[in-house]
Amino acid sequence: MYKIIKRDVKYFLLLLFVACDTMVITRSTRPTNPPKKPRKVPDVEARKALAIKYYHDVLASGGKISLRRVAERFNVSHSSLSDRNRGRKTRKEARAEQQLLSPEQEAVLVEWISHWGA
Repeated sequence: MYKIIKRDVKYFLLLLFVACDTMVITRSTRPTNPPKKPRKVPDVEARKALAIKYYHDVLASGGKISLRRVAERFNVSHSSLSDRNRGRKTRKEARAEQQLLSPEQEAVLVEWISHWGA
């Protein structure tokens, strides 16, 4: 049918090389997405716990303060603080039953790995 000529193969390989080279250049010059901000989960969880403690201390001492004001003061979300006040668990506490190891078992495993791994 078609006769493949040596010159055609060289031309095809040259085109393929140029196309691949162009793709590499295009990829390297394409702007990258900015890195994601790390979540400050422990800090937020600690502030939520302090906010709830503060809210209950103020109410126990006979003072009046709104939960929204406490949320603003501690820089946490009002809705999550309200949920926590009504007894909702943290994500870590809610998922504890799904974990294969208990926190105590995890601590023992980490200690064993750090002892024998180092």
